[in-house]
Amino acid sequence: MAVRVRGIIASVLLVAFVFLSIGALLPRYKTVEKRVSDPNRARSLSFVGWNNPTETPNSPTPMPSIHSATEKIQHSYRTSFPDDFRLLIGVMSPSWSSARRQIIRNAYRQLAEDLPVDVVFVQANTVSFNKKNNDRVMGMYQVAMTWENNTFHDILHLNCTENLVEGKTYEYLRKVGSELSTKYSHVMKTDDDSFVNVPGKSFVHLADVALLQVLYAHRKQKGFYWGTTWQDGRWPAEMWGSGYILSMDLVRWISESDIPARDQVGYEDLKVIEWMIEGGVDYHRFINITAFAGYPWPELGDYEYKQENEVKPFDRWTLVTHPLKEDFMWIETADWYLDLEW
Repeated sequence: MAVRVRGIIASVLLVAFVFLSIGALLPRYKTVEKRVSDPNRARSLSFVGWNNPTETPNSPTPMPSIHSATEKIQHSYRTSFPDDFRLLIGVMSPSWSSARRQIIRNAYRQLAEDLPVDVVFVQANTVSFNKKNNDRVMGMYQVAMTWENNTFHDILHLNCTENLVEGKTYEYLRKVGSELSTKYSHVMKTDDDSFVNVPGKSFVHLADVALLQVLYAHRKQKGFYWGTTWQDGRWPAEMWGSGYILSMDLVRWISESDIPARDQVGYEDLKVIEWMIEGGVDYHRFINITAFAGYPWPELGDYEYKQENEVKPFDRWTLVTHPLKEDFMWIETADWYLDLEW
């Protein structure tokens, strides 16, 4: 009898072991449909490991609320702009940053088509460190740039090499001032790690401020130079490269004066204010520190960076957010602002 009982127990254990083994080999399907259908967790899959998609662990401030794809707010613009009021946003973007350019295009094309704004990507010539393949690299760069521009028509090419301290910003402003001065009233220089809060509405009430309202309020101001500056007391206080705006009369002056032409080497944005001071055209500087925010969670990036200021983004008054070093930072910021109902 004891032998028979032990045999039955052994058989039961063997069957259980077989079923467990088979279960371990089968794929484990998650109930994704249930999570995605919950509007409060619509994008939880994008934040793997977080219990709450609207917060980061140990965050100093809460994450912005994020709309699901089915809850996009439809923008309702009531704009009325004069024909002589138009902004050109030049995004400094080297040839190798095509993926970031596509993200930026997809974002800004969510804006209303009748806004008086054009966005172009400012590229210079690529360089090679291998003299043996330099001609081939340059030729293929020209081919790739032509392909991209034939598709999107938004590349502004400069006849200089890519650089930060040898005159690329001068070449950009010179080209715009000499070739596009009749099309635009204001020119912005910004970087591809900045998001610009562009939208505007009817200008009866200026309480709901976005970038176009600021420009419209100063549309007749000559020598208009607007942005934010460093906080270290350096003089002259140049505007941050994260984004600053010049009225077209200043841009034309830069393109025609011999002062910038003979003094291009140095920190590009510092050179701009130095030219203006030397030329005596720095009489209408507007420094708006509170309109420029830094991404509040740099620790979420692969490489943590120092915060530039204490202003937090995700506020309709914030006009430029920088630096958005990683794609998810740029997309997250743009998504929040593009969902604002103006």
